[in-house]
Amino acid sequence: MSVNESEERLLNFTKKTFLSMWSHSNIFYKKGKEFCDVMVVFGNDVIIMSDKLINYNIEIDEKIAWNRWYKSAIESSIKQLNGAYNHINSYPDNLYTDAQATEPFSMELPHSDEICIHLIAIANGCSNACYRKYGRYGLNIDTACTGKDTLFTIGIPTRKFVHIFNDSSLDKIFTCLDTTRDFIDYIQARENLLTTSDKYIKIYSINLKMRV
Repeated sequence: MSVNESEERLLNFTKKTFLSMWSHSNIFYKKGKEFCDVMVVFGNDVIIMSDKLINYNIEIDEKIAWNRWYKSAIESSIKQLNGAYNHINSYPDNLYTDAQATEPFSMELPHSDEICIHLIAIANGCSNACYRKYGRYGLNIDTACTGKDTLFTIGIPTRKFVHIFNDSSLDKIFTCLDTTRDFIDYIQARENLLTTSDKYIKIYSINLKMRV
């Protein structure tokens, strides 16, 4: 199955970093239907990743461009991840490693009473547009934001929590963390922070010098 530029980059990340021993790519739940781009199984923790590369159109009205990009890059990933979350809880044995759904996924998943599922959407294509607007490559976070209301700003999905990163933030995460346990602890702490019910949280992306 062919992969686009950002999917290939994600696969390279998982192959060349601490996730390499625990990651599985291009999994299907039935013939021709992709379950996710990458799934990481580490003890009782399962990380499901969906990657989208959608070019951001800087030639049109910025509000229209943002709405279109958000729908294609973020909303579609969240929809896929929610579907994957429901499937793995209901039909954990119906996963396959080929598009024809003839080769069962061989690794045993944690029991339903023990599994802890983390959902990650990697939405690429808007980094340069972010930089043109704010001088930063990453998306902002505002827990009071609903959907695509604010340019280059993401809120909190109303269903199962989904982490939303882009290529810039993904670079920083894999540069700063050293182990799979560190990564899981980070995304769990991040979820706990962003789902705090008694306060609103705003986080603005920053530019950091990254190692090549």
